Amino acid sequence: MTRALLSFGHRNCFPKQTAAQVTLKAISAHFDDSSGSSLKNVYFLLFDSESIGIYVQEMAKLDTK
Repeated sequence: MTRALLSFGHRNCFPKQTAAQVTLKAISAHFDDSSGSSLKNVYFLLFDSESIGIYVQEMAKLDTK
C-alpha cells in the first residue's frame, strides 16, 4: 500500500519545520510499531524548495538515530 501526504505546514499556516518533525516522527513510530503493516511507501506532497529542504534535513536526523 502507498500513501501520499500533504504537508500540513504548507502555505505558512503552521511552521514548516515543526510540521516536518511531527509528520516524520509519526511515520517513523508507525513503522517501528507495525512490522506487519501493509504500508510500504509514503510520498510527501511539498510545494516549494524550502519545504523539500526541511524534510530532507529532518529525514537525515532520523537516519542518525
